[in-house]
Amino acid sequence: MNTEHAIERLFNTLLTGDRQAARQFCLSLRTGGITCEEISHNVYWPILSMLYQQRKSDQISTLAFNYATRLMRSIVDGWRAGYTHGPRNGKTVLVYAGEGEVEDMSAQLVADLVESAGWTVQFAGGGIASDEIINEAGTLRPDALVVWAPLGANVPAIRDLIDTLRTRGAYSDMPVICGGGIFCRAEGLATEIGADANATTPGALLHELEHINTAAVANRRTNTALPTNAARRQRIQQQRAAA
Repeated sequence: MNTEHAIERLFNTLLTGDRQAARQFCLSLRTGGITCEEISHNVYWPILSMLYQQRKSDQISTLAFNYATRLMRSIVDGWRAGYTHGPRNGKTVLVYAGEGEVEDMSAQLVADLVESAGWTVQFAGGGIASDEIINEAGTLRPDALVVWAPLGANVPAIRDLIDTLRTRGAYSDMPVICGGGIFCRAEGLATEIGADANATTPGALLHELEHINTAAVANRRTNTALPTNAARRQRIQQQRAAA
């Protein structure tokens, strides 16, 4: 599979809203032993990133954007049926998302891929209040909390969530991993707001989930001082402006 060609052709087809052509092309990618997971990682994820960037910079119309996102959602929804689900690893991850269409779809794609890799996944999308997330974490006791593809406007709430987890002393070894969205564009932002890891792609997220050191997470929660509100606000504003 020529990945660059596949991305370009599918992206342009999505913008026209041609549902049949898009689906047929997706099916044609499954040749030569290429798996559904590989196509999601190497084609669908880059396309979602392109949709966000081009919409943000007004390179595509609202009509084309709506065509593409609605059609891409139907493809992502159906594609997971072709994933090869590995043996369960006995671990659970909570996944939350930004509130936009592309953000939520990106997080869904990530949730499906993480589940395929053996994790039990609870995926709630966007618009969830911090206290609900904390209560759910208390109920499920997940092995990780993932905040995927948030918008810049979501960053203060994520920072407050992480601060609350630290100041309460609860779930001290539960890593909070941020990825996608603003965290792909603002280098160092995840670390600045207290996240335990940052992932710019679904593949990188899977790597972080498999290799994160929970003892180090607990140590940071206990021994690292919280930044002052003024310092946090200034840093976040700078990162959002740069993105």
